[in-house]
Amino acid sequence: MEVNNMINGLTSEKKEQLKELMGSCPSPISWSLVSMEERNKDRMSKPLIELITCESGDWEVLRMNLGEDFLWEGHSISNQGWIILLEKLGYKVMTKDISDEEMEYRSY
Repeated sequence: MEVNNMINGLTSEKKEQLKELMGSCPSPISWSLVSMEERNKDRMSKPLIELITCESGDWEVLRMNLGEDFLWEGHSISNQGWIILLEKLGYKVMTKDISDEEMEYRSY
């Protein structure tokens, strides 16, 4: 059976698993198994997240465009900036403050 016919018979979940597994394969194998169009479609559906820094390390910018723009900038990107970005991407994020002793003993 031809490789493309085998790929077309897979469910979308199985195709995703195959693509993840193929990430470590040499490119001639992955290029032949997954069409260029299918790989580019995946890339285009995910937002581009940029972390922009400068040589001096003086300023950082965290930026994403996903329908609504997200921009966080300053001398460093705080945890709050990363949390807000993750929430905009649809993740539920919980923050928790614990004592140094709890952290040392991994009691979290």
